[in-house]
Formats: sequence, C-alpha cells, structure tokens
Amino acid sequence: MKDLTVKEQKWLEIFAKNHEFFKPFLKQYKTEAHLTKTQYYWLNLFVKLSEIDSSKTREKYIKQSIIKIPCPHCTFLCSPQIKSCPNCGDPLPIMEDFFKMIGDSEISSIDYVEKNIIHSLEKQINKSIPLKEKFDINSTCYVKEDEEITGLSLYKCKLNYFPSEILRLKSLKHLALRRNNITTLMKEIGLLSNLEYLNLRINKLNKLPASIGLLSNLQYLNLSSNVLMELPNSIGKMMMLKELNLSNNKLSHVPESIGDLNCLETLNLKANYWINIPERLEKLKKQGLQIVL
Repeated sequence: MKDLTVKEQKWLEIFAKNHEFFKPFLKQYKTEAHLTKTQYYWLNLFVKLSEIDSSKTREKYIKQSIIKIPCPHCTFLCSPQIKSCPNCGDPLPIMEDFFKMIGDSEISSIDYVEKNIIHSLEKQINKSIPLKEKFDINSTCYVKEDEEITGLSLYKCKLNYFPSEILRLKSLKHLALRRNNITTLMKEIGLLSNLEYLNLRINKLNKLPASIGLLSNLQYLNLSSNVLMELPNSIGKMMMLKELNLSNNKLSHVPESIGDLNCLETLNLKANYWINIPERLEKLKKQGLQIVL
C-alpha cells in the first residue's frame, strides 16, 4: 500500500478528470487513503511522462526505458506495446491514448494552491511571507522540500486565532506561531500528522483540544508563556515527544499520562502554580528525564 504526497494527489485528480483509467484509482484513494503498489506504479509512470516535453520524446522513453509494465487487473508484467494481458485477457491501457491527456496538464494548479494558501495568510497578517532556505522561528517565513511546504513560521503577526489554511499543508513538519494572541487551537490540528515541531510560545492559550494527542510524530512542543490551567490526557499519546515546555502557565498539575512518554528527555514546568508531579514521572527521571521546576 502506498500513501501519496500532495503533488501526487493533485496529479491523480487531474488524471482521473481526464481519463477513465484513473477514476478507480481516485475512488480507491478517497475510500482507503492509499493506492495499491500497481496503482502507484501507474500513477508515477504518467507523472514522469507528463513532465516530458513532447509526445515523441514520451514515445521514445516508453520504447527505450520501459521493458515491462504490470497489468492493472492481475499485476502480470506485460509489454507496453500489446493491447491485452496474456495472463488474464483484460485490455491494457494503450500508451498513445494517454499522450493527448498528458499534453494539456493542469499540474501548475499545485503551485497555485500553495500560493493561494500563502496569499490568504499574507492577507490575514497584512505582511508578506517570504520563502526561505531554512526554517526560522524568529521571523515570518516558509520553507519547502521537494516542492511541498514543510515549514511555516508566523512570528509576531497579531493573530488571535489559529488560521484554518494551515490545515491544508499536509506535508508540514515545522510550525511556529510565536508571539501572537491565539486563545484556542482547532480540533482539526490533529490532521497535521507529519508535524515534528510545534512552537506556540507567548500566546493566550487557555486549553488544548484532545486531538493534539494525534500528533504522533511530534518531537518538540513549546507551550510556554500561555494561560493553560490544565492539559488533556491525550498528551500522553505523543509517543515521539522528546521536549515539552510548559513553563510560565497556570498549571497546578499535569496528567498522569505524561508518564507514558518514554522518549521524553526534557520537561519544563518552571513558573507555574504549586505544581504536583505525578509519581509515574519518577520512573522517567530514572531513565534520564530532566524536569525543570
């Protein structure tokens, strides 16, 4: 089974719109959230073909580079020149039939979608968001890897809400919203499943949604200098978390579930109320957890 990048999802939508062959692929992906290995092969074959300038070059590529292709019905390896599978007898896609479809590609809409998101955010904060080579939490910027936005920092932008556009950046790994006035997080934040770094320092957060526990790849979480009075038990589900900064809040206790965070290396609880430490954290301290009080 294969998951798709944002770019591959856009290609699949374009192909399914223009050719019957790819419509079952799109239906499969919408239902199961993945493609089979054979479907993934076909999708990436035509992504590659679509990036070739002319139909003559595509035809040359097929004849010289593609020796066998898997039948989409039974996965039997077939010659790209034959019309039906010798194993199951079902018709095979004829390469030439796809050339016209690929010639009028709409793939530029991928960049347009990303630019749309950035443009919408720029309008909300009334300042530009430049593309940078490196992620910088002390500035307003975004970074890309393999044509996808993987980092976004909105520093000191006077935001009093979490922008919903951010949820469309499915490849996001690093997100910093430092020095704003955000009071709540959307429950859909759990959809940012690739997030590894989340910095919400110096906002006005008074609670967290339980869905934050769905950020299973998160390694760094900074919630310092907010007004949090409690944390959801689901915080103990972020099993990859290494550093958790809860300093300068209004916490009087932390959930017992934090004791489940076996990867946790640093827990900063400085400048809270007379906070009670769960006994389960003693076990993590013996394993090397550093607690800052």
